[in-house]
Amino acid sequence: MLRVRSLSTLPGNFDAFQEEVAAILERLYGAKSAGEYRQNARRAMAANLAHPQVRALALLDGKTTAGITIAMLREGFAEIFFVHLLKAYQGRGFETRLLRDTLAMLHAENVRGILCECVIPEGMDIGTTLITGGLHPVPRQLMVADLDAAPMHAPVLLPVRPLAPTDSGSVAHCIVEAYRAQDAPPLHLEVQSLPNALDFLGRLQQGAYGPVKPGFQQVLYSGDRCAGAVLGCEVAPDTGFVLQLVVAPEFQGRGYAKALLHALATVYREAGYRRMALGVTCDNPALRLYEKLGFRVIQPVTAYVWWQAGMNRGLASAAGPP
Repeated sequence: MLRVRSLSTLPGNFDAFQEEVAAILERLYGAKSAGEYRQNARRAMAANLAHPQVRALALLDGKTTAGITIAMLREGFAEIFFVHLLKAYQGRGFETRLLRDTLAMLHAENVRGILCECVIPEGMDIGTTLITGGLHPVPRQLMVADLDAAPMHAPVLLPVRPLAPTDSGSVAHCIVEAYRAQDAPPLHLEVQSLPNALDFLGRLQQGAYGPVKPGFQQVLYSGDRCAGAVLGCEVAPDTGFVLQLVVAPEFQGRGYAKALLHALATVYREAGYRRMALGVTCDNPALRLYEKLGFRVIQPVTAYVWWQAGMNRGLASAAGPP
């Protein structure tokens, strides 16, 4: 009989989860990524489960852990960053019970927003349950470009430079202003306010999203105003990732985004990376730029988001799950 319980330590069959997730990473980013995950997965997962702001649930089939969800709570916001059902249980609707209990657990924490954006095994359907639970689907895609390809080698003709500690306030302001000008509802907490953006920059520098090295964050100024920024980290041993690419509204359409990407590509190439990856919403106008630079889709990824009424900036959603 299946049941759901909280999870605070590694399940006895964690190796099965490790191997299935490693196979997904190998398909996306190559064998090095899978090997690194196998080496570090137990330590990283144990640290996640022990974190005071993490909430995790396990779906049990007797004594066997069949599925796991993990969410991080921060500033009244919950991000579900891990959802996995073992292959033997996929395609049978078992994820419904696990996800319903996950949403109930998060709403019991009185969260003001929920985001679920992670790569899901092909045999799982999380969308039906999350949409029924009040979350709004946002079609996105994971893209990657070869850093040795010609489109990524253009010279940077604008004064792009590495982010300095004194830039944090200006860059945070640029992030908030760039997203405020968009009609779409925000997916991430860091774009909603200056304090959230500053917290994001601090966490990024501390390696919360992946390893960082000097130059992985680049900025572009016009006078004393931050006109744009690109913020990256390592997502795999030979792949750099673009976490944020923003250009202030009044500076858009001048080639700033392209210059920032080329500058970061140069840094990644000099650091020994072979590829650069990013995630983008399917209706984002920046998609055309990414395609011109040689980015190709490697995985469709649907994000699901819910904001409490009054916080969603135009998103038509309920105040909570039915």
